Parts: sequence; structure tokens; C-alpha cells
Amino acid sequence: MLASVDRQPAQLRLQEAQASLRLARAQAVERELNYQRQKRLLAAGSVAQSVVESALASSEQAKAEQVRAQAEQALAHRELDRTRLIAPFAGRVVARHAQPRTVLPAGQVVLDIESAAGQEVVAAVPLALAETLKPGDLARASSTADGTSGFDLALEGISPRADDGLVRTAVFRVLRPASRLPSGITLLVQMHPDTGTQPLSVPVQALWMGTGSNSAEVFVYQPGGTVALRSVSLGTVKDGRALIASGLAVGERVVTAGAAFLQDGETVTLFQPGTRLNGGTQ
Repeated sequence: MLASVDRQPAQLRLQEAQASLRLARAQAVERELNYQRQKRLLAAGSVAQSVVESALASSEQAKAEQVRAQAEQALAHRELDRTRLIAPFAGRVVARHAQPRTVLPAGQVVLDIESAAGQEVVAAVPLALAETLKPGDLARASSTADGTSGFDLALEGISPRADDGLVRTAVFRVLRPASRLPSGITLLVQMHPDTGTQPLSVPVQALWMGTGSNSAEVFVYQPGGTVALRSVSLGTVKDGRALIASGLAVGERVVTAGAAFLQDGETVTLFQPGTRLNGGTQ
């Protein structure tokens, strides 16, 4: 809970609405019973038709009053709920723009909330570069001009709107920060840090759950005919393949079938197809 106001007036209005609803329900039951009784008397010839019609109108009026009382109770519940301001996600307050007991205009920002989940980096990307980007593309962020002590990013999405006709806003997910970054800092973001090289990817069948949400383990084939269990950092997953941010090198082989039956250091034999098709069907 971020903030609250005095709840007693709203609670009293709710109690009043609940009492009105109970009264309306009782009146609706009473008038329905009276209507049924007048119908039986009419059938016996003891009352006139006008008496039955009056009882029916009274019963319908009581039902309408019950509906109105239900709506008033719902509004009272809503008013009580609005006496408390609940955060939409788990996190912490990082800035407060108003003091307690201050009268504020409608729409004014009072609190800045920072999520306790994974962090994001927002960057302005030139239009020409934005046209070449897609979710999952990797980048590198650093607080220094030489790129040292940086960390990797993965593109989450990019805005279709061009701000000032010059740039588009891109949102990146932080993959492996050395520590939690302070919010509001300025970073240098380098797109495509390895120009000319495609990011490595492996089939999702080769992955084993790691210690974090962006990490996994794979069995890597060794020149001596054994496999080694290795931790890797993941980017995004698309079309059954996972981008590898770090942990594997170009040319290394990973186990994609039967990994559930392997252990670290176990001896394996590479699969060699026994049939090769040349020309027509065999």
C-alpha cells in the first residue's frame, strides 16, 4: 500500500448501502407474496382485477428498488477501495513529489515506483538504425566512453512513433549486470557490438535450467570424446531457438538429444548418419 485516506466515511456509507439493500430485498419478497395471494383471491372471486394489477405494480416497483440498492452498494464498495492506493507491482518508492497532507490538483504525479523485477534501459535510437532492429537483438551498455565495465542488453521492443521526427524509443532488458543499477543513470548503448557477426543460438532442447531466469546449462562436446556441463547466459527465445549472450564460442558443439541421460565428463560418440540420399528416392 502506497497511501491511504480516512476510511471511516466510506465504511459508514457502505454500511448504509448494505442496510438499504437488505430492506429492499425484504420489501421485494413481501410484495411478491402479496401479489401471489391476490392472484389466488382473484381466482376464488374474492377481489377485483384492479387489486391484482395494483399488487403486481407494487411487486415490480420493489424489484426495481432492489436493483437500485445493489448498485448503491457496489458504488460504496468502489468508494471504499479508492481510499487506499495500491502499487500495481512489487517494488519500492524511489521519489516523492509531494508532502503528506498537501492539497494537490488532479493528475499530479506524487510517487515514482521502481519495480523489484528485472531492470530495463530506455534509449533513443536514430530512425535509420531503428528500421534494422528487431526484438532479441543484443547491445552493450556502459557508463564510460571506452565501454569498460559494461553489461549486455537484449531488445524488448521499439516504439512505432518517432519522437521529434528524429529518433524512436527502444526498451532493452538488462541481461547480466554486475550489481543492481541505480535508477535514472545515463548510459552509453552500443548497438550490434560485434559488427558482422551473428549472435549464437541453440535449440531449446539443449538447455537445462540454470540458477537464474536468464541463465541455463548445456552439454558441450569436448575434443577427447566427452561432454562438459557449462553455464551460459541467454538472450531471447524465438522459433524454438535461444540466443546465447555468453558462455559458448563459434564452432563448439552442444548436445541436443539425449541430454537427460548424460553426466558431466561422460564419454559420448558423435552421431553419423548411416544413409545418404543421392538423386532419386531410395
